[in-house]
Amino acid sequence: MRYVVDFVFLGIASVLFIWHNGSEKTQTDQAKYQLMLTERRLAETEAKLAAKPAHNYSRYTSGEREWRFDPESGDSCILLTTDSDWKKASTKKQSCACEDARHDYQAIPSADRNQADRDWVFDTCGITRKAKEQP
Repeated sequence: MRYVVDFVFLGIASVLFIWHNGSEKTQTDQAKYQLMLTERRLAETEAKLAAKPAHNYSRYTSGEREWRFDPESGDSCILLTTDSDWKKASTKKQSCACEDARHDYQAIPSADRNQADRDWVFDTCGITRKAKEQP
């Protein structure tokens, strides 16, 4: 009788051991699967962000001027206005062309900047030669 009890106990212990090891393997497989899904979602999200344009401008009109607004940076500039308004230096300094020229100029490494680049920004922004010479 003792052998029967030992045999049954040994059988139950073996079944529990095999079941326990199998469940650990199942948990490991599930963890690997979850990791794979997470990595796939991350790759998809990174691809979507890479495909997103650098700026998402919006336009709005105020009076005679049409403005371009960049919600990411909070910057705005004059996109369109009347011919007489474009003749004003203050309007040119607020223009999108001037804003873009300044941004492009700042993107040039300082060692590579030259007088022609500065003149281009000044001309685009409507800064006169007198104003350029002043510090």
